[in-house]
Amino acid sequence: MSKRLLIVVGILCLCLTNNLNAQSNALKRAFITHKLRTNLKDFVAYHLENEALKLPTDVNSSLPSIESRSNDNFLDVTPEAESELHAAINPRDTNNIIVCAMRNDPGNLVAPLTFPIYYTNDFGATWQLSDFNGTSANDFILGGGDPILVFDTEGTAYLCWLTLRFQLPLNFGIDLRFATSTDGGKTWEESDTPIDSGDLLDAVGGDFSKFVDKEWLAIDHSDSPYRNNIYAAYLTIQSFGDSLATNITFKKKTPTATNFQDSAIHVNSNAYKLVQFTSMDVDSKGQIHVTFAGTLDSLNWSLYYAKSKDGGETFTPEAKIADFHIPRLSGDEPESNVVGVDQDRLYPCPHTVVDKSGGNYDGYLYTVWTANGAAQKKTEGLDIYFSRSKDGGNTWEAAYVLNDDQLPDSHQFYPKLLP
Repeated sequence: MSKRLLIVVGILCLCLTNNLNAQSNALKRAFITHKLRTNLKDFVAYHLENEALKLPTDVNSSLPSIESRSNDNFLDVTPEAESELHAAINPRDTNNIIVCAMRNDPGNLVAPLTFPIYYTNDFGATWQLSDFNGTSANDFILGGGDPILVFDTEGTAYLCWLTLRFQLPLNFGIDLRFATSTDGGKTWEESDTPIDSGDLLDAVGGDFSKFVDKEWLAIDHSDSPYRNNIYAAYLTIQSFGDSLATNITFKKKTPTATNFQDSAIHVNSNAYKLVQFTSMDVDSKGQIHVTFAGTLDSLNWSLYYAKSKDGGETFTPEAKIADFHIPRLSGDEPESNVVGVDQDRLYPCPHTVVDKSGGNYDGYLYTVWTANGAAQKKTEGLDIYFSRSKDGGNTWEAAYVLNDDQLPDSHQFYPKLLP
């Protein structure tokens, strides 16, 4: 049987099971759909008929282009859309910067998603493209995303990313993959063992036994016993029939290990309807600080914080930072009105950093997120909310809006902090 026919048979088998899973949990289906970057029916037609599909005309093609500013430097001129980018600066050589993005090519039904890596050795004056793009020859990537980059103290770069893939023989799954570069991002060696994986029982119907999503990486740069430990925190959803267990899962890799440890722990101690959107940082004492969003009733959401003082062996019970209200997630506002942002992709985008300067504010924690209110909706527009902790996460100050535009209908969203 040809490779192409095997692919078609596998897809059709999944399609046939769709009727058996008509009552599948809607949340499962939503997570798979969120990660899909290609149409499965088009995918089957392409491989069955061996012909390229005609793409629809870009509805925005008549809109005027946006002129770049004089100091903008385009890393690439590819016509395909690139998004979900992440960057890291080499602490041993700050002229070395690496950027990874998710590139969407809907016309390529064999590999609609790749992860181009750009690197510079002259602080961004010029950029090069790595030959590594986050995919393997035997994979047919259906979706994924969320690339994250970090450097250790020796200048080694680490990349993790998610791929939703079909792999021969007839295997659907999602992998949290991991690669290493010792030459500033030019070449990469991918680990044979992913950080974690999930099995998709029925990608079309929206069913799975385990799903992983929205990871974050952090490295200990301190002089603690955990120096150069790499930490990964991410969402895992495990299915038990019609019930789901969602947790913020934590794994680590020690400097001498090749792969992340098989064993994992849960950062959250409470049982939530859903937790997600992890952020993480490590302070100058080697303590790990993790924040995440969670809901106990699927209607009201809050940001939570937990800390590890023993290199990720255990975490303190989570404490609430603040409640937040945001369209799509909050029960009283199921739809968003942000132009240009897909309904399924609006999220609070929380980000947490810790001061590692050794100065007067060393150990202070800072957190930002997107919302249009706290416990209740406050404005039509989205704002950037901020809170800080001056005592290592034990207590958090009341959140307030950072932006001062005084325009309640305007949108500010997706913040990031740089220490």
